[in-house]
Amino acid sequence: MTTEYTIYLVNNSSRTELFWCFLARPEELVNDPNVFANSNTNLSVSPNYGGINTFTIPVEYILGAGATNNAVAPNIRITSSITKKAKLTETWEAKYFDVPPYQGPEMSKSGSISPANTLSIESSPFEQQKNEAQGWFANMSFGIQTLQGFIGMTWSPAPNKKRILTPKLEFYVSIGDYGSNSLADWNEVSRGSAVISVPGSFDILGNTTVTYSSSGKWTVTPGKPPVVSDLVSSLIQSHQLLSKAHTDLAALVKVKQYSINESVNDVTAKTVQINDGNSSNIDLGNSTAMNITAKNGNAMVYVDYLKGGKYSSAIKPSAGYSSPFIVKDTHSKTVLKSDLESENVRVSVENADIVVTY
Repeated sequence: MTTEYTIYLVNNSSRTELFWCFLARPEELVNDPNVFANSNTNLSVSPNYGGINTFTIPVEYILGAGATNNAVAPNIRITSSITKKAKLTETWEAKYFDVPPYQGPEMSKSGSISPANTLSIESSPFEQQKNEAQGWFANMSFGIQTLQGFIGMTWSPAPNKKRILTPKLEFYVSIGDYGSNSLADWNEVSRGSAVISVPGSFDILGNTTVTYSSSGKWTVTPGKPPVVSDLVSSLIQSHQLLSKAHTDLAALVKVKQYSINESVNDVTAKTVQINDGNSSNIDLGNSTAMNITAKNGNAMVYVDYLKGGKYSSAIKPSAGYSSPFIVKDTHSKTVLKSDLESENVRVSVENADIVVTY
């Protein structure tokens, strides 16, 4: 079975639509009305677009915990303050703290084994009623971190309680304006959505095409859309022409290689290495961008800034992606200063090391 699934998005309606992706609940959570859908994975798709639009979903589960001034309820924006990759049969504990002071939870792997094909998350004992009376609400999440963002679910954990979850690789693709990480009711999410299940909706390579028609109906077809094959042929031909042009150019001139910061700022680049589980304050100053490269694994990167005495996501909604985001091992991502709420940011990383150049 593939470890990554790709959903191709086709919009045959008469206007640009915002496509959202949601993860179906494990059976253990289906009948719990206090578990809400949570996603910031969305993509705006133009009608009859000639290019490629996809959701890329790795089979890599995430468990998260948080505590904020916001109660867990529909239309409330909730993000986990700490997340961990979780494998089947693992058990993780979220340790919540009593207030005062206001403090986010900690997570650690437990020594106990979860049953086959499941993973477990348990909450520590804490004074839930006392905390909530003082405006401090615990949250717990489960889902998948895609290349576009998080898809999953969030609930308010009861003290000293263990949940055993059997992940269900089933997805909803929907049209609408849900709001990134804004909790949604499952009936709203699933109503009128395309339902995509593993393995039935995908071909053997892990591809499927979801088409939204002019009448508002959905079609799910295993495999890539026909336009992709034509695009691949064109890209191969373009690459061959580009390679020849590069060879000819190299014979005439010696090309000087610039680092990303030299090309953007023409100044000496600053480099900071941030190891797994750590953070560093970055002052972009005159730099117009920072380049983040992952080492020793796929890095989950957080970029936030201090706002009103609290850290919030520094990525503007207009950037087209959100914090946290994934940078694959040995790959890089450029974050433009124009996409940030502040030039003074805190960069944190989990699951790998990163090198930040700016």
